[in-house]
Amino acid sequence: MIATTSSGRRFAALARYLLHGRSGKETERVAWTAGRNLGLDDPELAAAIMQATANANPQVEVPVYHLTINFDPADSVTPEQMQAVADRVLADLGLTEHQAFIVAHRDRAHPHVHIMVNRVHPDTGIAWDRWKDRPRIERTLRELERELGLREVAGRLYQMDGKEPPERAPLTSGERRQVERTGDPAFPDRVRAHLPQLRAARSWDELEATLARYGLRLERKGQGLVITDGKQQVKASRVARDLSLRRLEQRFGIPYPEREPSAQARETLSPAVEQVTKALDEHERVAALKADRTRADQELAAARERLQRVTGAIERVQRASERFDAALARVHQDPAAARGRFSRTSVEVGTERAIAVLGTEPERFGPLKTVERRRALGLGVAHDDRQARLAAPSAALRARELGEAQHALGELARGLVDRSTQHKGSGKEAERSSEAARREAENLVSRAAERLRRLQQQLKHAPSLGLLERSIGRAVDRLMPREIAQLRRVLTPPRAAIAFKAREVVKDIVLGREEGEEGEE
Repeated sequence: MIATTSSGRRFAALARYLLHGRSGKETERVAWTAGRNLGLDDPELAAAIMQATANANPQVEVPVYHLTINFDPADSVTPEQMQAVADRVLADLGLTEHQAFIVAHRDRAHPHVHIMVNRVHPDTGIAWDRWKDRPRIERTLRELERELGLREVAGRLYQMDGKEPPERAPLTSGERRQVERTGDPAFPDRVRAHLPQLRAARSWDELEATLARYGLRLERKGQGLVITDGKQQVKASRVARDLSLRRLEQRFGIPYPEREPSAQARETLSPAVEQVTKALDEHERVAALKADRTRADQELAAARERLQRVTGAIERVQRASERFDAALARVHQDPAAARGRFSRTSVEVGTERAIAVLGTEPERFGPLKTVERRRALGLGVAHDDRQARLAAPSAALRARELGEAQHALGELARGLVDRSTQHKGSGKEAERSSEAARREAENLVSRAAERLRRLQQQLKHAPSLGLLERSIGRAVDRLMPREIAQLRRVLTPPRAAIAFKAREVVKDIVLGREEGEEGEE
């Protein structure tokens, strides 16, 4: 496993990248998500929660910690194993109690997870120090590789017994920026992860076969060799000094064999085949837009439901608060002052203890209401507080109802406001928390509605899938046998299935027409 780390200022920006990529259009990249100490698996809401928690400590300017764990393509890991690895790494870093959000992606050949962590502790407000985090992460990954039977990587900062550290050439500034931006390992590091297998090769053919297993190939460039995946490349000597052209020729005992590109690589697509591939590209784009619209519809419905639940919870808190005030008015001479003392006592000794005291010793929260009664034989006036004491258990019951309503609201809107203001109990703080929760829920509805509107607008100007499929079918049906063979070579299995199924549909339509015409005759 290979890990990369970076830091940032805003959780929302990282959440957007994890969901939609840098372009904002990578809608199929997320495989699954999971939250830690958040109580939810909604990435946008998680980002809002984490930002609100981080804002409680204004001295922390960079609260976002971004950790990516990349597994080898040959490692068949389950979501449960990937989460177990993430949890173990977080535990060994001392981040078990911190808010974290895990996002697994399926947009690469290798399984990998991103972990968005809040450096600010949700209860203490103290920021976690990432000093020397990389050696700790590597030690944990090396241990887990052996425990889970995963392919062992020669770590740079920590090695298990019997393992040698790999040679490392420094990354370029562009590669470092890409790592920080995407969380993926730099291309040279991805190649270095396979060094043991590359060094085991005993001939040029074995070396190229090993590279091919990982989607890589060797090419001659200038006076040396490069390793490439078709999009990125790195000098072989940068990966390791013993992979330089001179050292490899010495190892294998023969010069590097110059090869002509294969006939398939030299072959250019015919205009008709290129037309089909472009139509398939458009089909994929429109299908992705339709899938995005369905998800956006669901997200909007969920956001509206969340807003409705938040609004309902706020209204229940308001009604419970009014009933509590009315109950205190039957017990205390100054119910507002009594409620203030009750709130402070709840913070000091806990809500349950404060409720018990209110029911049995209401005078601890202020003077009780009394009724003047003349003493026996008319000897003066007595101030009777028996009615107030009898009403105290009812006030305690109303206090419990209010506490439960506030707790339900806090659970529902957790993180939408500063945690320190959710549970303190003061009226103004609770009101501010409630309004902040409502505003955030309304913002989520607004963003979801705007996203849905944009997708609907794009689909309005896009061709229908049925029209595209008929166009693809007709284009494929007109291809010559040589072009059919070429098309099969360049299409992935899913795209080929769409193309040839569309052709069969077109054939069925044509045959149906011909049969209809024969019947008329």
